[in-house]
Amino acid sequence: MKIRILTDEDGNILAFTKTGGVEWQEIDVKDEELDELSADLRHFKLENGRLQKTDSYRISLMEKIRNELYELRLTYETAPFEFEKNGIKYLQNNRSIDQSNLTRIVVMCQAKQKNTFENWKFYTKEGSEKYESLTLLDMMKMAEIMEKQTTLAMVTETWLNHELETLADTELKNYESETRYKQKYNEIKEV
Repeated sequence: MKIRILTDEDGNILAFTKTGGVEWQEIDVKDEELDELSADLRHFKLENGRLQKTDSYRISLMEKIRNELYELRLTYETAPFEFEKNGIKYLQNNRSIDQSNLTRIVVMCQAKQKNTFENWKFYTKEGSEKYESLTLLDMMKMAEIMEKQTTLAMVTETWLNHELETLADTELKNYESETRYKQKYNEIKEV
C-alpha cells in the first residue's frame, strides 16, 4: 500500500493519507485537538523513503507507563488496611500523616513512660469513626504493617520500571499497568 506523506524540512511527518481518491481538506481545530491529533505522528520520521519510529516514541510510551505506575504505587501505598482491636476489625489509613502521627505518639509515650494512648481514630467498614485506646505493642504492630505496605508498593513500582527497559515497543504499547502492577504486587507479597 502506498501512502502520501507531508513532512517538514527535517523529515518529521506532519500528516499522511492513503493515495488515490483522497482530497486534502482544511478544517478548523482547537489547539488541544491539534496536539492530540499530531501526538502519534511526531514519533515517526521519514528516512530513505521509509517510516521510522523515533526514539521519542519509545520514551513517550515508557513515560506514560511510569506515570501510571507511580499513581498505582501511591494508591497501594496509602490503601487502608485491617487492624484488629478488642475483637473488632477496623480500617486504618496508611498515609504519611498517619505514619508521622503514630511515630510522634510512640515517642511521646516512651518519653512519658506511658504504655497506652487514648483515642486513636479508626474507621469501621461502614465508614464511621471509632476511637480506641492503643498499647505500645498495638502501635508497633500498626507501624510494622504500614512499613511493609509502603515498602511493598515501592519495590513493586521499582521492579516494574526496570522491567520496562526490557520490553519491545509493541509490548510497551499494549502494557496494562494496573493488571501488571497488581500481579507483581501479589507475587512479591507472597515471598
